[in-house]
This record gives sequence, C-alpha cells and structure tokens, in this order.
Amino acid sequence: MRPRTSGRSTTAPRLLTALTTALTLLATAAPAHATTAPTDLGIEGLGPDPDQAIPCRVGPDRSVVFTQTPRLRARIQGPGGTGEFEYAVHAGTVDAPGAELAVLHDRSIPLGVYSEVRVPAGVLSHGGFYTWRVRTPGGEWSSPCEFEVDGVKPDAPLVSSTDYPEAGDHGGPDVPGTFTFRPGGPELPVAYVWGFGSDPIHTVPAAPDGTATLTTLPRWVGANHLVVQAEDRAGNRSPVTTYWFSVTPPQPQAPEFPLTELHRYGFNETEGATTADSITGATTTLPGGVTRVPGRNDNKRFLNLDGTAAITAPTTGPRADQPFTLAAWVRPTDLTADLRVAVLGDPSTPLATLGYQASTGKWSATGAGGTATSFFPADNGSWVFLAVVHDHTTGTATLYVDAVKQNTAPWTPTATTAASLLVGEGLRGSLDDVRVFSGAASDDDVTLLYNDSFHF
Repeated sequence: MRPRTSGRSTTAPRLLTALTTALTLLATAAPAHATTAPTDLGIEGLGPDPDQAIPCRVGPDRSVVFTQTPRLRARIQGPGGTGEFEYAVHAGTVDAPGAELAVLHDRSIPLGVYSEVRVPAGVLSHGGFYTWRVRTPGGEWSSPCEFEVDGVKPDAPLVSSTDYPEAGDHGGPDVPGTFTFRPGGPELPVAYVWGFGSDPIHTVPAAPDGTATLTTLPRWVGANHLVVQAEDRAGNRSPVTTYWFSVTPPQPQAPEFPLTELHRYGFNETEGATTADSITGATTTLPGGVTRVPGRNDNKRFLNLDGTAAITAPTTGPRADQPFTLAAWVRPTDLTADLRVAVLGDPSTPLATLGYQASTGKWSATGAGGTATSFFPADNGSWVFLAVVHDHTTGTATLYVDAVKQNTAPWTPTATTAASLLVGEGLRGSLDDVRVFSGAASDDDVTLLYNDSFHF
C-alpha cells in the first residue's frame, strides 16, 4: 500500500529558507560603505594623529602652505568596512567663494584610515586663497577648510651680538653670549632655525616684530660660526646667514704666591714728583736725575736714572732675624763702577743689598755675613731680574739672576728692622718693580716672581 501524503508541497518553503539564509550571509560579508561626513581634515599629514598635519582652519588664522601641490587628507571612523572620498577644491575663501578648481576621488579606504589626495600641479598658484571640503558620494560635506599658498622664501636674516661681535676675541669657552636675529627684508619671520657648523637644527620663535634673541655657549675656542635661517608661516626657509665670531682662549691662572708682600714700587705713575708704595700707600719724592719712561702699554712705566741720584723710601720691615726676599728689575747702561740696585735698611749697615761689583763684573747680593756673586758677568744694556733670598733656618743668602739660582753666602740674622729702602744708587740706566717679601722664597717662588713682574 502506498503511504499517504498531504496535498501541500514542501519544496517551496525549503527554497525560501535557503534564499533568506544566503541573503543574510551575503549582507554580512559585504563591506559597508559609509555615508557620514569625514572628520580630522588636515594638510600635509606626517603621522596618524590629527595634530600631525597642518590643521583645518578658516578666517585670518587659515593655514599657509609653501607647496602648490599640497596633500589633503580626512578619514571616517567606523567599526569596519570601507569608504569613498570626494574632495572639492575651490578658489577663494568661505566668505568670498570662487570657482570650483578640482574634484578629486579616493576609493575603497578602510574606515579609520586616512584618505589622502594630492592637488595636481597647475591648479593652485602662489599668493592664492583656497577652500576645500570632502564627503562620501551622496553624503554630507565636511566643514570647509581654507589655506593660502606662499612659496616665496624670506630674506636671509641679520645676526648681531654685543657679547660676541664679529671683530676681535671676546668672552670665553664657558661664557654665554646673547645673539639677536632680525628680519633681512619686509616679511616678518615666525621663527629662526640656527646651529653651529653647517646645519641649522635648533628653532627659536620670533616675537611679533619678527626678532628673536638666543643665549648660548660658544662651541669652540677661537673661530666659531653660527648659521641662521629665517622661517615664515608657510615653512619656507631663507638662505643661510653665517655669523663669524672669535672666542678668547682660557687664560692660565697664575699660582697664588705664598709669601706676604711688604713693599712694592712699580713706578707706574704718569706724572708728578712722587712715587707710591702700592702695598702700604706711602709716597716718596723722586730726586733730580730721575725720569719716567712709558712702558709697553698705558698702564706701565719705569724709571731712567742718570747715575747721580738715588731714591729713598720708607719701609716697615722686614726684621733681619726673620726670613725675607728682596727683588728688582734693572737695565744698566754703564758698568764701569760699583752700583747698588736696592739696599734694604740703613745704607751704612744694610740688611741686604742687590748690586753690581765692578771688580768682578758680576751681579752681587751682600748681607750681614758675606757676598754672593753671579756665575757669569753682567750684561750691559739688557734688562735683568735680580733677587736675594735670606733664609734664617739655613743662615744663608742666595742670589738669583733671571730666576736662576747663583751662589750662596753666609748670613748672620740680627734683631734689626729695616726702616728704609734705597734704590738706584750709582745706577746709570733703568729701574723697575722693586719688591720686598716676608719669607724665604723657594726656587719656584722666584720663578713666579720673575714671570709675574711686568717691568717695562
């Protein structure tokens, strides 16, 4: 017997169910095309963040670009799918619109990813104002953006500094200097790019008047060159200005002299009949036969003596039973007779004498106990530095000529204080920088004295 069946067919419902399922799957698999207005509009984008592009603005603060073929970009945020973008570029501004210049398309861009198009060459021109918008086909237009094209470079800037002017050596390697940047033409820069060497790599913003100041350390001792470019609001950079200046080398610091200076006669007065002790301030009268002579610069003088005069100055020490050092510069022009360059204490019984012995032709140092002479004869007509060191611990008086130790003589300390200083007795020639110290100078100390004395 054949089975019983209903009168309705089951084929049609099954086909309908299958068709519905297929359409659902197809709708799920097909990408969605966004129709909302794009956002995050910008020009010349450099990265994924909105602030990594020239922003979309209108009005007086509109963006300025230096290229006539700028890149425009926008994106649509969404969970998935793709978008198509239509860009429209018009002449003029929002308030004064002009003709449509270009319509540009960018298709199949994933949602969330920037679409970007480049305005073709020949559409824009230098000095022009332009407006652009973007939308998806049939969708809403974005807010408008304006920009100006400025492709002209500013003039090379002017650079100056009062701390480091272009002429001469100034400052030092650790001395900062302030440099002023000014516009080189009518356009006011918005910033200056600067550096040392060949490449400007640092930026300093300009003030509203187009100037900027920079305080920095020089890079090298001697010649330095600062390179500077002006930058305008479009990002155009000017030709490079190179500013040359020279930095003074560091000066060696003279070691501190360990002895106490009691008296110093430098004879550096420019006029008058007296000379002063620069340590105590005491003055003494210059006798006839003594004249002042200009030295190497305006601050230096020395004395010329004619052989008939000597200078006597008051002193307040040292004591002869304590160590002391006596020094002077001298340039004799006549060595036919004895002379006393410097006599410390009573001239009849001096504590110490620096002088010259005509009988031996040598420099000498005489004290209570004996006389020390130089190794070699004195040189007539040449400057020479003489010093005698009295050391009570060794009981000796040692002569130095141009900081070189010579002979030594016995010295007998006495409880006598020097009350006067006689200089230039019998000297026909020049004299300078007579100094008295408390303490026995070492060999190194005498060398410091020799190097520190600017005797002419």
